[in-house]
Amino acid sequence: MTAPQHPSKTPVTLVTGFLGAGKTTLLNHVLATVPNRRFAVIENEFGNDGLDGSLVGLSREAVFELNDGCVCCTVRQDLIDVFEGLLERPDDFDHIIIETTGLAEPGPVLRIFDLPSIRGGFRLDGVVTVVDAAHFEESLHEVEACEEQVTYADALILNKVDLLTDEQRKTVERRLAKLNPLASVVHAQQARVDAEALLTMGGRSASAVDAVPHHDHDHDHHHHDDEH
Repeated sequence: MTAPQHPSKTPVTLVTGFLGAGKTTLLNHVLATVPNRRFAVIENEFGNDGLDGSLVGLSREAVFELNDGCVCCTVRQDLIDVFEGLLERPDDFDHIIIETTGLAEPGPVLRIFDLPSIRGGFRLDGVVTVVDAAHFEESLHEVEACEEQVTYADALILNKVDLLTDEQRKTVERRLAKLNPLASVVHAQQARVDAEALLTMGGRSASAVDAVPHHDHDHDHHHHDDEH
């Protein structure tokens, strides 16, 4: 008898980005254009209004909301709990997407993949950061987490490029390249990109997080409800 095959680890894509950059627009684009994959979406939101109704093609059982705290702060344990719960449903989902708030720092999220209880069943496929091209410098100066979001990215989606002149776009690209010379940069309008490519970046080592400059998280950021 052939030995039983161990199921492969479920890939996870982290979607982060500035306030109003278009993360949820990107997420809906991915869900709409990759219908043959069974997604679970972990949303980190504030306030009482959930987003499960605004995500195309997903049932309530496939959306996990982390409310009343930043995913990089108070609800980090809640995120771990969600993953541990998903381990009990290995046949229900093919891919996990985490969408953070616009003020979340990616580092603490990535480090959960070093936990034995998580890395046994999941692998981090890639970090996607959505950049609001029209308000990049403003966001960078106002919110410290924005720089970290760019620095940790495997792919940078330069969204709303239609609002920039060629020279303005080149200026933003130079700034992004200085912050993260290794990330790929994709131009987009309304977050329309090659969704399949974003979901198959090939993975990264969570331990590599320690090699990226980390900004101490002092919990002194302000959260808004209008980032989508």
